[in-house]
Amino acid sequence: MISGLFNDLKRKVDDALKIAVAGAISSAAGTAAFACFAVAIFLWTQQNYGTLEAWTALGALFAVVAAAGLAVALVVRSRGARVRRERARETSALARLLQEPAVLLAGLQIVRGLRARSVLPLLILAAIAGGVMTNRNGRSEHGAHHEHAEYEPGEGPA
Repeated sequence: MISGLFNDLKRKVDDALKIAVAGAISSAAGTAAFACFAVAIFLWTQQNYGTLEAWTALGALFAVVAAAGLAVALVVRSRGARVRRERARETSALARLLQEPAVLLAGLQIVRGLRARSVLPLLILAAIAGGVMTNRNGRSEHGAHHEHAEYEPGEGPA
């Protein structure tokens, strides 16, 4: 059982490392391609229209790229904030329920009615189940992949 957990962890770390390396290579290649494209636009515009117009076109190109990056960042940020608000709402409802005096009193009365020795295994089982459910957070492994897929910059807003 423990070796299965280690194998799963090893696979996840290996996958994350491969994704990071592929992302770094892709980012470097994309940056180099963009730089070549910018130089080509500058030289073509300079030959056909002049130096001032070439700098203006290059500045406009960089402004468009910056605006697109800002738009993507704002969409991702708003989605992340929405997910955080939903999770906070879910946990705050449980926290409010556990802070209710009537719920606490009912729990104490149940514990008094049952003897402490007979309740102890039930409490341990409940703590383990609660820990598993907290770590799982109600999502399957496929659900977690779909959640990350929402943040792909290539997709439009949903």
